[in-house]
Amino acid sequence: MDHPDRGREVFVFQVNVGANVQEVVSVLGPGTVFEHGLCTEAILGVVRPGPTSEPKITPERFQENPAFVQYLRELISSRIYDTEGIRRAGEQQGEGYVYLIDARTPQPDGQVPSADVIEAVQVQGGSLVAASYQHNPNHQLLTKDGFFRLPTELETILLADLRARCTQPR
Repeated sequence: MDHPDRGREVFVFQVNVGANVQEVVSVLGPGTVFEHGLCTEAILGVVRPGPTSEPKITPERFQENPAFVQYLRELISSRIYDTEGIRRAGEQQGEGYVYLIDARTPQPDGQVPSADVIEAVQVQGGSLVAASYQHNPNHQLLTKDGFFRLPTELETILLADLRARCTQPR
C-alpha cells in the first residue's frame, strides 16, 4: 500500500512480529522489499493502531524507528560536505551556519518550525568547516505537513544507499 505525501512516496508494509502483525513505513518500494526484504535501517517507523475510521498515518500514530534516525544522521553527516547545494549555500553565506531545512516545511524562507530543521554545518570564509555537522534532535520524520523530504541530491544518495544495504546478503 503506498501513501503519497507531498512529493514523498512512502510505503506501508505489514510484517509479522512474533504472533502480531505491525504496519511499518519505508521509502523503499515493494519491488525492492519483496525481492530482498526490509532491512532495519529502511524502516522509518511503525504505525500504531488507531481508529478504523482513520486509515491515514498521523504524527500521533507514528513511532519513529531509532535505527533509521541514527542511520539518517550518520548518512547526512558523512555526505553533507560533498553536497553541491550545501556548499553553494556556504559560499553565499560566508560565515556562521548553513541549515539543512526539511523540504516539507511550508515557509522555507520564513519561520521554520524546529521539527523541520534537519541539521547545521558551520561556515568560515565561505567554506564548510569539516566535522562541524550538528544534527537537530528536534527534527521529526513526520509532522502535520507530511514525511521528511531531503533535497534531491541527498534523497538520491539515501535511496541508493538503502537499496544497497537491503540487497546485501546477510
